[in-house]
Amino acid sequence: MRVVLVDLSAKYIHSGLAVKYLYHACLDSHPDICVIEETINRPIEKLVEIIYRENPQVVGFSCYIWNIETVLNITKSLAKLLPDLKIILGGPEVSYTPKDIMQANREIDYIICGEGEIALPKVLSAIKDKASWNIKGVYSKEYETNELTDYYFDLNDIPYPYKSLGKEDLANKIVYYECSRGCPYRCAYCLSGLAGKVRFLDKERVKNELFDLAVKKGVKQIKFVDRTFNHNKEYAYEIFSYLKGLECETNFHFEVRADIFDDKTLALLSDAPKGRFQFEIGIQSTNKTTLKAINRPHNWDKLSKNVKEVKSYNNIHQHLDLIAGLPYENLESFKNSFNAVFSLEPDMLQLGFLKLLKGSSIWQDRENYEYISTSYTPYEVLGSRFLDYDELIKLKAIEHVLELVYNSNHFKNTLNYIIGSNGFQFFEALSQFFIERDLDKRNHSLHNLFKIVYDFFDINYQSQIEIIRELLKLDYLSHFMHRTLPDYFKHIPIENYRQTTDLLLRDEKVTSLLAEKLQNKSEREILKQTHFEHFPLDINLLVEKKEACFIPSLVLFDYSERDKNFFSNKAVFHTLKNEK
Repeated sequence: MRVVLVDLSAKYIHSGLAVKYLYHACLDSHPDICVIEETINRPIEKLVEIIYRENPQVVGFSCYIWNIETVLNITKSLAKLLPDLKIILGGPEVSYTPKDIMQANREIDYIICGEGEIALPKVLSAIKDKASWNIKGVYSKEYETNELTDYYFDLNDIPYPYKSLGKEDLANKIVYYECSRGCPYRCAYCLSGLAGKVRFLDKERVKNELFDLAVKKGVKQIKFVDRTFNHNKEYAYEIFSYLKGLECETNFHFEVRADIFDDKTLALLSDAPKGRFQFEIGIQSTNKTTLKAINRPHNWDKLSKNVKEVKSYNNIHQHLDLIAGLPYENLESFKNSFNAVFSLEPDMLQLGFLKLLKGSSIWQDRENYEYISTSYTPYEVLGSRFLDYDELIKLKAIEHVLELVYNSNHFKNTLNYIIGSNGFQFFEALSQFFIERDLDKRNHSLHNLFKIVYDFFDINYQSQIEIIRELLKLDYLSHFMHRTLPDYFKHIPIENYRQTTDLLLRDEKVTSLLAEKLQNKSEREILKQTHFEHFPLDINLLVEKKEACFIPSLVLFDYSERDKNFFSNKAVFHTLKNEK
């Protein structure tokens, strides 16, 4: 019996985890099985063709909010082409409303509600043997259930999902990995807390598998799907410690709670290799009434202290999350949450919008909060008794410029200087600037974006434009190696550039500042990956202490290691000398 398991990711770079587990769970009892990994960006007719060519008798889809519409369109075509085909759905998007899904899509034969590693082999055996059956947690045309599977097996019984894949299979992929399933918290907007008690993989197994992925297979980024990785502090400490010592270039991304980091863990993280760890911290709101309503209280003092502490190490990228549209958070309250989180100076501040996920407690209470949302995925909130649609549109516009200007990390030095305690006010003004000029409706190259941001400052910060111009020039040259610059930067050319820089590169004080890979290279080779630029003020003093001292300085930009860390793509700069 030919079985095809299908994973449709949002982007090619993602590597599906669920279908790999299911493949290995079924392989011994159903060896004629294969996995198809594609993206939702492929035309549906092409995806149908790819699956059809495998001549399946059973096809299973892993369903999420980003792919469910594509999946259901594919199943309709497959049912017409292959009338005897058995179609199985599983995943969070179908686990909580199986009856509704089945009634609206009669071509679906089975829906596995919850974990599938035990249930799917049972379903395949029943199909193969044409046997009548009643498998717990599986919804079918013959048998209806509202229960999730609750086998809660030992995770160590499941084979390593990447064991059959080679280095070339995972090249240029974000690889998903889990140390545990379940979540100790039951946040109202999330489904993870509904998955039962938290179960862990054996730590030694985790170490061996991560060694295979990071060292042997050279995966660029491993993203842990554990919802609160550091809930078990000792477990997390041991894994952090192991990964810290690996000889690899892998970036490990974790979802963590910052307010439960202890001193022992912080000390361990303080000298981790730069770029080794990346933390995503879901703060969501600072409104206490809101946090209580969504069942996500946190210790703000401890959280902010630990975020600042980790930031001081300058080796870990921190990604802080806010959710707009939560209960009891109106626009004024959200401004306060935004400014509080922005004051922590995260490397990325993600402004998300509440989704009413099927099965979540906030979805069940949607009428109480007077939520209206899209009828299509991802079921994003359009309004409530706390925020109306006009206010959400305003926040959407702010989110757009926040992504372009702050989260892109392109304007870091400029923004650090100009934005004070009211980050919301700044991005609100910038978003209005975009809207008034129809800039929000177009895509922009990075070169054009710099000019747009310059124009915004030129109009709104005229008294400081001389200083801002130099900071923008610093940010621009941190990304682009240019001998000439756009006119608005008032470029100060270095006379006889080649001769002058040749002399500089014969100075041991200058060459000692270069990256190791440029040491002992010829001047010609070094110039290919460096740039020298005059500034009319002391740029280091301006960046480090926000003090403007108009003493000209010469700055060296080293572009040779921009890609060394997963989250870094900026040149390193050094002030060589100040000229009075």
